[in-house]
Amino acid sequence: MNKKKKSYRQDEFVNYVLFPESPLLREQKRAVVLDVFKDGSYYDYEIYIDGEGTVRKVKEEDLFPLDSTK
Repeated sequence: MNKKKKSYRQDEFVNYVLFPESPLLREQKRAVVLDVFKDGSYYDYEIYIDGEGTVRKVKEEDLFPLDSTK
């Protein structure tokens, strides 16, 4: 399985969207990438959500560049 190279680096700020497919639940939260998992992992990143103080493991499709207005 040839997986796409990961777009984000450790310590990079991103926007996290829990439900990117839903227009009603598409709230963006600022987060920082804590760890980038190796290829083959179910999740791609571990992030810290700013303002909530929570750490989550997420897939790349749930992250967007910080300046994104999608």
